[in-house]
Amino acid sequence: MKFSISSLLVLGLTLSSCVFSSPLAARNAESPLLSNTHQLVERSVKYPVKPNDALVTKIMASVKTDLYAKVFGSITGDFCERTGASLSVKAVLFGGLLKVGDAHIKTIQSSAIRNLKASFDAELRAQVQASVYDKLEVSLKKNLGTIILDKIKFLSILTKFETEAKSIIKVELPKIGVSLNAKAKNQIDAAINDVQVNIPLIAQITVSASVNAKTTLDATIKTSLKACAKLNAKASAEAILESL
Repeated sequence: MKFSISSLLVLGLTLSSCVFSSPLAARNAESPLLSNTHQLVERSVKYPVKPNDALVTKIMASVKTDLYAKVFGSITGDFCERTGASLSVKAVLFGGLLKVGDAHIKTIQSSAIRNLKASFDAELRAQVQASVYDKLEVSLKKNLGTIILDKIKFLSILTKFETEAKSIIKVELPKIGVSLNAKAKNQIDAAINDVQVNIPLIAQITVSASVNAKTTLDATIKTSLKACAKLNAKASAEAILESL
């Protein structure tokens, strides 16, 4: 019986490929950035505006989209990119070394990193929601109150809100980084295990990562903090008004 490296890859990756290609997975994996943007299309607020829960929801959706694009999204992207660059792949057939082509290596690496991105980004979003967005939403409701607002007053409140968002992120993001680091190794191991192949006495494809998760996360968190510091609160507030 002969086994090609392609057939082994197909065997090892079929299950994960099916999951990612299914309609349900495609819906679940829909980018929140795209989803929120779609929701904001065709919305309009007329002044004076009366604050309510629906308005708070619109504002928070806009804020999440903006902050993910400018601050948080790069954490997932940079961490997974550096992890992917550190992956090594080895294939063994009947105890002898089997050469793996560059194309096959890239296929394995891409599948592993796709798995890692899904789990890492989900954890990041959950952490940001609990540590940043939940606090911001409470503050937003309090500051908007129930009094009808003209555009100038509304903009003033949103500008202070965006300034507060920067302050909260500055405090909470390093803590989030520590929490992410505590789970990163297990997430990397899980992503790798999903693409490895082990057929006793026949073939084995192993994948390993040499990335230093803590060092990598520290670097990406610092980069995101710098991006946060550069945010212009008034410009962000004006962007929210345009999105409503």
